[in-house]
Amino acid sequence: MTRKDEYVEELVMTVMRMFDDGISDPSCQEICEEHFPGKHIPGEIIASVKQRLPRIKTMLDALGYEVYFVNLAYYARFRSVEPLNDVEAKERLPIGGGANKEKSHRYGIKLCESPETDEMWQATMVNNLSTANGKRDKAQESVAKAVTKLGLTNETAQKLLSGGTGLAV
Repeated sequence: MTRKDEYVEELVMTVMRMFDDGISDPSCQEICEEHFPGKHIPGEIIASVKQRLPRIKTMLDALGYEVYFVNLAYYARFRSVEPLNDVEAKERLPIGGGANKEKSHRYGIKLCESPETDEMWQATMVNNLSTANGKRDKAQESVAKAVTKLGLTNETAQKLLSGGTGLAV
């Protein structure tokens, strides 16, 4: 295990402690403050934790936590106000592109405690599913084009469309 992996594991443990302490939505800065108590936290350290959020989420997922990313706007304007609908939920999530870093970039992680009532978790799932469907559709179109115009064999196309497993779709 590399030192970077150890650091991510330490951050995961920090986030889990924060969950246990009742903080279900720690920001990058709060994770740093908890991980390095009483220390001045330079911006580069916060940026490094922000960069590691996907790996932190992956490890938390593997440990059975249901978590999702939230954006800076969530912390700046919406943290104490639950969204009433999917439009309000999406405002708090790092979805969509664009130059607005407050809205489009990950800044923290939130624990989903009730999928049935968590509008933000539901909006995350809808976004993830629609993105996955779009990527799948585009890939299928590309493979079909490669078969008809570039000479890709049907056998190879089937393999690709089944995710390389050899199973037909």
